[in-house]
Amino acid sequence: MITRINVKNNKSEKLAGILLKNKSKELIIICHGYKISKDFRAIKIIADGLYEEGYCVFRFDFTGHGQSEGNSAIDLMQQVDDIGSVVKNFQDQYGSIILIGCSLAGLITAIAARKYPNIDKFVTINGVFDLDNLGLRSFSFRLFKRKQHDYFKENFLPESINTPALVIHSRDDKVVDISQSKKFYDKLHTEKRFAELKEADHHLSKEKNCTLVVDIIAKWLG
Repeated sequence: MITRINVKNNKSEKLAGILLKNKSKELIIICHGYKISKDFRAIKIIADGLYEEGYCVFRFDFTGHGQSEGNSAIDLMQQVDDIGSVVKNFQDQYGSIILIGCSLAGLITAIAARKYPNIDKFVTINGVFDLDNLGLRSFSFRLFKRKQHDYFKENFLPESINTPALVIHSRDDKVVDISQSKKFYDKLHTEKRFAELKEADHHLSKEKNCTLVVDIIAKWLG
């Protein structure tokens, strides 16, 4: 069953989402990356694939993105709070909540996993974990002002994450180098697994790569 669900963020603004619901008591929440939305092709394919694997799946737009309300400026704190609002909305309905963060949302989900105890596991896909070495200087310096960097440094603490993690990255990612995910993975002291993709671009443009990601996640979740 497919249902459109709106969740209120911490400012009472609408966060637009789509829930793929079955009888499962496990909910996967998929978080999109920079300049895209819940309706990005790869996200839809991954969501549909995990739903077919038997999981309930919720994909949503961060504040100011897609069909959600609010300021569209990139704000790490706001996006972490958005995840908190979504988790709070569903936590009494499901026995287990798993986060998936794509690209920049890899960083967001890593912070959220440490902050919200109701998150049971999290997955990062081609994640961004180093704001100073994105390879896109204008992006890094123009959008992430000192407030964002301070929040990042104070809250991105991989060594303190206790939530089990699956880190996925393509060795052929030309936007965010795989070394970012490897360094993040090495800092984790929790239960963890690293999966390296081959011949996949940053945005997982080919459907076969999205299908492979679904298979990796489903096997890891067991």
